[in-house]
Amino acid sequence: MNAPPLISIIIPVYNVEDYLRECVESVIKQTYPHLEIILVDDGSTDGSGAICDEYASKDNRIRVVHQKNKGLSGARNSGLDIATGRYIIFIDSDDYIWEGTIQGYASLFSQYPDLDLIESNLYYSNSTDAPVIGQDDCNDTFHITTLTGKELWKHFALIVYGSISIPHVGNKCYRRDFIGEQRFKEGHVWEDIEFHLRLYGRVRHYLKWSKVTYFYRENRPGAITERDYHKLIPSYQGHYENTKQIILDLERERDNGVCYSEDTISIDEHIKYVASRFMTDILYPPFGDMSDFRIRRLYAPIQAPYIKFLRRYPYESIRSYQLRERNIAVYSFTFYIKVYLPLIFKCRSICSRFNRFN
Repeated sequence: MNAPPLISIIIPVYNVEDYLRECVESVIKQTYPHLEIILVDDGSTDGSGAICDEYASKDNRIRVVHQKNKGLSGARNSGLDIATGRYIIFIDSDDYIWEGTIQGYASLFSQYPDLDLIESNLYYSNSTDAPVIGQDDCNDTFHITTLTGKELWKHFALIVYGSISIPHVGNKCYRRDFIGEQRFKEGHVWEDIEFHLRLYGRVRHYLKWSKVTYFYRENRPGAITERDYHKLIPSYQGHYENTKQIILDLERERDNGVCYSEDTISIDEHIKYVASRFMTDILYPPFGDMSDFRIRRLYAPIQAPYIKFLRRYPYESIRSYQLRERNIAVYSFTFYIKVYLPLIFKCRSICSRFNRFN
């Protein structure tokens, strides 16, 4: 009988003593026991490091790394460097997972041995009508669906936000050799997006699992993504710069004769999809309501140089209005921000009031 595969769980830890026990307990109580649990104490100044050592003394599956603060990406990379499992899962230390999560991933990898990764669903702590953790998401029309790399890319790059795949590592299980030498970009937030924009070009087979497995804690005080738009929006420039660099790196690889596997998308398709995702992230940024002129004023100076960069790249979308708005923005971004968007939002407001009275 073949031994069940070892699965590595990488948990970056930084000043989360109020949440860490709940996170670790959710992992050690998994119904699938063949785990390597790596706790990376990233220079915590509270009691988090001691909690890590306490759990390691009780469970020989747990390994603890204490290091100087490198940030979330650096902590994940440290975990990846020492992980020995056949499959990799990342969990943020202020979140937790459903007890059947890893057994479910293991069963699906056994059933579909050609998979590179599996993605499940998140439960957001601020949700009021979402299915609870451990249930199937009835709104997920994919249920258990396998996709080729090209099919995944169309959903990820062309149907951004609310699509089949979201750029979050916590709700995924990766084949270790699929990740290979890929690492998270250090020193920037939104590192999950950059990680997946690079990694997804190598996907051969992907599976979407409708189960809600991951509890995502929103707006925790002190969290990286705590909603202060005056800090959050300027930090998003790092994502824009990273995405631009991906395109330049891919073009350099193409010019140097790098070819992709026959089982994946082509390098030209990868460039096209990243550019399309990039443009959509600019036109429809995820943080802040663009109908608010104050939000537009924060975004505009950050976005303008990248609009200029993207003018020479074709844009793909399944929605005609996105194509129209892209063409307006690249023709004159000033007109788009100062005239077009205010008119659009004004018209929507008038139509909404009219519909309420009829």
